[in-house]
Order: sequence, then C-alpha cells, then structure tokens
Amino acid sequence: MAEPEVNRVQVVREHAEDFSRWAEVVSGRERRRFIRFKMLQLLVGAAIPVAAAAQASNIVVAVLGAVVIVFQGADQLFQWGRRYMATAEAAEGMRREKTLWLTRAGAYGGTEDPDRLFAERVADIESRTSGQLIELTRKALEEEEEERRK
Repeated sequence: MAEPEVNRVQVVREHAEDFSRWAEVVSGRERRRFIRFKMLQLLVGAAIPVAAAAQASNIVVAVLGAVVIVFQGADQLFQWGRRYMATAEAAEGMRREKTLWLTRAGAYGGTEDPDRLFAERVADIESRTSGQLIELTRKALEEEEEERRK
C-alpha cells in the first residue's frame, strides 16, 4: 500500500507554528518569573537597611539577609533571565524567518526551494535554542556540584 502524499509546505508551516508558539509562551513565562523574582529580591534587599534603621531585632535583619542570599542562589540555579533571553531570541527569529519566507524576501527570493530553506532555518533556530537551554542547565548543575564540594 502506497503512503499518502504529504503536503510538505503544510508540515513545515505547522512545525514552525508549533515551535513559534512554544517559544512565545516560554519566553513570556520566563520573563514574568524573572521580573517578579528580581522585584521581590530588590524589595527584600531594600528592607534590610530599613529594618536595621528601625532597630528591628538582629534576627529579622539576619533573616532578610539570608532570604536575599537564597534568592541569588535560586537565580543562579534556575537562570530565568538567561532562559528568557534565549527563548525571546528564538521567538523573534521565528517571526523574522516566517515574514521573510511568506513574502519570499531575502534569501527566500533567490532560492529554488524556499520551503526547504525555511525548514532548515527553523531547525537551526530550534537547535540553537535547545543548545542554549541545555548549556544553561549544565552550567547551573556544575556550579551547584562545585558548591557542594566546598
């Protein structure tokens, strides 16, 4: 039995849309996490001198300081800012490539097979993004392991 004919353009378009949606969702989520986390870190950090000036107990000042240190460790571990940048870059790259592909502008206007070029570029953006996210995780785990050895 023969395999049904696959609409290659439709496959490329659907895959690009899926990845583009994923990059947009993850980028937005990581951005919100990063901003909320940094704002909370700034507020707690700013509360330390206020608590000291208000002559709060040493335990209150110490706990606030410890919370700032925990926040910094979590930031290093989860890499929300860097994850946001990597996924935002992917989302922007996908918007750019899709626009060029649909309008047959740039390199897409000078090729015999713009659909294949688009598929290759989408795969390149995906691969680069995955590599960046894996590298961030690897570095965070290595730093954590290094801290445990100390």
